[in-house]
Amino acid sequence: MKLTYRNFSAVVLAPFVLAACATTGGSGNTAGNTERACNPVVTGGIGAALGALIGGKGDRVAGAAVGAAVGALACVAFNHHSEQVKTAKQVDDDYRRAHGGKLPEQPAVVRYTSTFDPASIKAGSEAKLTSYIEVTGGRNAAAPLVEEEIALYKPDGGLVRKARKAVAEQATAGAFQNTFTIPMPAGVPQGDYKVTTSLYVDGVVVDTNDSQLQVVMTLPALDGATLIAAR
Repeated sequence: MKLTYRNFSAVVLAPFVLAACATTGGSGNTAGNTERACNPVVTGGIGAALGALIGGKGDRVAGAAVGAAVGALACVAFNHHSEQVKTAKQVDDDYRRAHGGKLPEQPAVVRYTSTFDPASIKAGSEAKLTSYIEVTGGRNAAAPLVEEEIALYKPDGGLVRKARKAVAEQATAGAFQNTFTIPMPAGVPQGDYKVTTSLYVDGVVVDTNDSQLQVVMTLPALDGATLIAAR
């Protein structure tokens, strides 16, 4: 197959979109944080150039807009909020009542669910994934360190971004409502984005949930903001 200038340029530019989102060691005070430092201007600009090249003469502007959105998607930052809804004592007491008055030897997961509300959003808006996490203490263990990891995947299965956050400032059992907000840039490809959440107790994965976020494309015509992004 003949390698045209356009295809050659696309091949050359593609790695730079990934390189602009290199992995770092995290934020320091959160164990296992795998968020990456990212420059949205760099990734969006390279993505726009790549999209324009792939789009060809007739679709260069539209291709640039979509490419810029895909580049910006690589820089998505998850906003995280956690609220403790039951104390360690309340969860432990509930467990004892249901298990003959005894706690497990090691911390145990009582319940772990993850839900999008809503499960379908328009590109350019935010999605909220909320997990309910309930973990007991253990008879022969210190208070557990409870963390949740979120991973966002593109419709083609490629990993976009991953982050791991503690549900409390200090190690403790209890029940928690843990929320991740996921901003989806305007112009990202529509489709089903897989989101995996994993529950860690003392650094070990103990449970995993898979969810689907449907993103609807709303780009029938290019408005001024999109044209600026494309340029």
